[in-house]
This record gives sequence, structure tokens and C-alpha cells, in this order.
Amino acid sequence: MVYKTKKGKFFYLFCAITLYLIVSPFFEGENFKDVLMSLLFTSILFAGIYAISTNKKHLITAIILGGFAFLGIWYGAVVEPSGGFGLALVIVAVICQIAFIVYVITLILSNILLIKTVTSDTIYGAVSIYLLIGLAFTLFYLLIEFLQPGSFYINDVQNLNSQIDQFDIIYFSFTSLTTLGFGDITPVTSIARITSIIEAMLGVFYLAILIARFVGIFIAQTMELSSEKIKE
Repeated sequence: MVYKTKKGKFFYLFCAITLYLIVSPFFEGENFKDVLMSLLFTSILFAGIYAISTNKKHLITAIILGGFAFLGIWYGAVVEPSGGFGLALVIVAVICQIAFIVYVITLILSNILLIKTVTSDTIYGAVSIYLLIGLAFTLFYLLIEFLQPGSFYINDVQNLNSQIDQFDIIYFSFTSLTTLGFGDITPVTSIARITSIIEAMLGVFYLAILIARFVGIFIAQTMELSSEKIKE
């Protein structure tokens, strides 16, 4: 059974993620940077919920996960987390963000793997999944660095900053996902290393499965058209 999504909604999710990634390297050192990035990530939450909102059960689950993520995002943006409660809330918020993204990925992927016709919205959905994988691992790397400071080494010869920041983690995540691996940022701890390996493998497997699925759909469509012409 194909999980139904609202027509054209993958496009909005794709735009929200793309805008987040494009803006992320700019405005370094500006006071409004955290608020701006929180706004952009919030747009991803809403776009993700909107894309899967045709099923009430899935919608409620997404709203719950997204709600906790939303509260955590804005708590971190407005208030400097300190003390046991504040730090615990940040950890819970990041975990909720990861859970939300994984949930959205699962629902969109189930739709793409079972469709019989490829549309432009299907392409947007497939690309959105790929980008969401990168974002999910970005959050996981941030959590690792938060719990184990120094989990990543940044080469200060090749980078302007010697300290790891959020964009550095985004950059590292997507270079791992695409298996570019420039080597200017290196995972040091075991958990960081194995996570980067898993991300690289997922990136390769996802593209291979996606291409195979789209080729299969194309062949099926071609055969169906040929059989219709023969009948005519």
C-alpha cells in the first residue's frame, strides 16, 4: 500500500532544506545567526509535517516529535543552556529532531519505493530524503561533539577557524554522505568514526536503490505503453 502524501508538498520540503543549507555558512559571528537558523529549521519542521499530513495518525506523531524539537530549538536560540536541566533539554531536543527527520524519511521513502509513476514531485521527495539524511547525521554529530567535546579535529591550516562550529558539522556530514571526504575535518573518537562510516554507506546504498527503483518504474511504464500500442 502506497502511503499518500499531499500533491506538490515535497517541493516545499525540498525548498526549506535547500534554503537552510544555503544560508548556513553566512552571517558568522552575527547575533541573529542562531535565531535565523532556528527559523529556517522550523520551516523544515512545518514543511515535513505538511508533506505527510494526509494520515491523521502519522500527523499526530509528527506534530508531537516536531513540537518537542521546536521547543528545544527555540530554547537553545533564545536562552543560553546552562546547568543540568538546560543541557538535558538540549540533548532531548536534538534527539527529537533526529527522530522527527527519521520519521519523515521513513514515510516519504515508503511512498517512493511503492509508486508506479515518477513525477516531478517524486524527484523532489527523493532529493529531500537524501538531504534529510545529511541533516539527521549533522544533528547526530552535533550530539556526539556535545557529549564528547573534541570528537572532531579541524585542520587549522585549511580552515579559517580552528574551532568546530555548526556549519563545520554540516559540511562534514554532507562530505561524508557524498563520500567526498576532503580530510580537512576528521572524526577522532570511535563513535564519530563509525557514524561517518554508516553515513557514507547509507548515502551510497540510497542512491543505488533509488536509481534501481526509478529504472524499474521506467521499464514497467515502457512495457505498459508497448502493450497498449500492440492492443490498438
